[in-house]
Amino acid sequence: MMVFKEKWTVEAAGLQNCSIVIRNLTEQDEGCYHCLFNTYPEGALTGTTCLQIYELHEPILHVGESNSAEEALVSCSATGRPAPTVTLTVPHYNSTSVTNTNGTVTVTATARLPDESTQVGCAARVLSAPQKEVFVMIPEVKQSPAGVIVFLRRRRHQNGAIWKLIVFI
Repeated sequence: MMVFKEKWTVEAAGLQNCSIVIRNLTEQDEGCYHCLFNTYPEGALTGTTCLQIYELHEPILHVGESNSAEEALVSCSATGRPAPTVTLTVPHYNSTSVTNTNGTVTVTATARLPDESTQVGCAARVLSAPQKEVFVMIPEVKQSPAGVIVFLRRRRHQNGAIWKLIVFI
């Protein structure tokens, strides 16, 4: 049995202005709620409102190496309920989805990025809820003949681009 007193409160309980506040929402609170006012002499006045709960976790963006030296692999995953829409800021990408045991859906978008790409972004949204975005700079990886690995990372600055050089020996 649910303890309504601790979870629900009724505010402004009038015929023209009545609100129910539900605290600490869970999936079990989703559904339609019916209100009934018994008035004299008009009789019963009823109203119905429905609550649907959306869930969206932060997208996770990952950039990794590809089989080709001229490309990078990028993937972005987001989990939500109902299934989120996941988009990458690249022209072509593929999406897959997995339904989890708790009713959420994880959607993953993947793409191959050409070597000249310097930044990639990912956006996730559930229906009309605000979207969540992440962006990452893509390091340029070069390997010299002596086995020295060099990362060139381009950063944006108000006066133009700045290149940061990182060398591993």
